Amino acid sequence: MVKLTADADSEISWMSTYLGVVETGTLSEEDIDLMRRAIVPAYAMMCAAIEAFPECFLESGLEKIAQIERGEIEKSSIGLDATAVIFDARQATFWFEFGFTENYVDDGHGEEGGEVTLAQFKLAVQTYLQFLRNPDRKPIEVPFPPQ
Repeated sequence: MVKLTADADSEISWMSTYLGVVETGTLSEEDIDLMRRAIVPAYAMMCAAIEAFPECFLESGLEKIAQIERGEIEKSSIGLDATAVIFDARQATFWFEFGFTENYVDDGHGEEGGEVTLAQFKLAVQTYLQFLRNPDRKPIEVPFPPQ
């Protein structure tokens, strides 16, 4: 859950599982609804995959992302039992199949899920790890990367 605050009035806030950033007044309600229907399933799938992994897997995933960002590797994944994330420099794709391993081969029996950008996945994992390491439940500030 993310606490959202209205730009126009900081006294107005609400809890949400969906986070989208758009410039005020640039989208119609219809456009916003279309965007929400396109983004929410992938976002929900990303959250479910992240929550399925122990902390050490998420830390390993962040190191693999750093290796991709440094150009040391082109593609990698993290996986445990029936859930996996396969990522490269462009995107993270979620995979659900019993018995996923690092030596993943698409045998056609699994189910591929929604895609998010690698930057979105990295930010979500970093924020989730901050949340797990925050026993006092202090507010967490999330620095959004420049577009």
